[in-house]
Amino acid sequence: MHIADVERGNLGATGIVGGNIPVATGAALAQKMQGTDRVVLCFFGEGAANGGNFHESLNLAGLWRLPVVYIVENNLYAMSVPIESAAAKLDIADRACAYAMGGEVVDGMNVLAVREAVQRAVDKARRGEGPTLIECKTYRWYGHSRSDPRKYRAKEEEAAWKSRDPIPVFADWLVDKGVCTQDEVEQIQANAERAIDIASDFALSSAFPSPASSSALFMPHPGGQRMIVRTNAGCGRGAARVHQEPAECLSVRRFRKPRQRRCDVIRTCSLWVKT
Repeated sequence: MHIADVERGNLGATGIVGGNIPVATGAALAQKMQGTDRVVLCFFGEGAANGGNFHESLNLAGLWRLPVVYIVENNLYAMSVPIESAAAKLDIADRACAYAMGGEVVDGMNVLAVREAVQRAVDKARRGEGPTLIECKTYRWYGHSRSDPRKYRAKEEEAAWKSRDPIPVFADWLVDKGVCTQDEVEQIQANAERAIDIASDFALSSAFPSPASSSALFMPHPGGQRMIVRTNAGCGRGAARVHQEPAECLSVRRFRKPRQRRCDVIRTCSLWVKT
């Protein structure tokens, strides 16, 4: 989730629900001011569509005719609340008319339908005709987190949606149309699993960087020292070992006090950047 690659156009995500919507809107404004033909794609869930960021961002995007496509991944439950209990009107895309932009509902389980809808919106943005709000009706197989037992929905409903899994459904379509063979589909799947295994093994077997090579990850220490933070697992699941060095003037985005243990430990979802 919290991954970014600015050089390739991926601005990353935030830990705030809907926090990426104004970021995407600002990025689209930058593209318009710079006169590029780039279009921003902004992804968020239907739960974020009930936040103030959604309204404020789409209002400005529509007013300024920005080159951005807002893509709502409507999985029906946000975290655990059914959309029927959270929205007066169930199609989020219907809200587009309030912001003078096009809105479209698409089957989020249909790979080609999503591609065609997004392509239309991108072409429209590149013609200078402003933003589009696309709502993809979709589903998530698992809970919002590992602690989510999914008691708010029926097993029969889950099974019905899983039968529409877009990956095997699209694979079957490709084989049926003669685009590829079943053996080729299986080879693609095996290659994907192998790539994941290689990446996971590399991450788990890699040594921690030395403090000298971690000069970009600093945070202030209550005792007037700085702490170099090295995470050893994903956000919220692993701990970060801490080493103390002389204090410097730092810029801090988020701080949690270390646990009182023999070795100071910090759990965090953010990076601290040295100024």
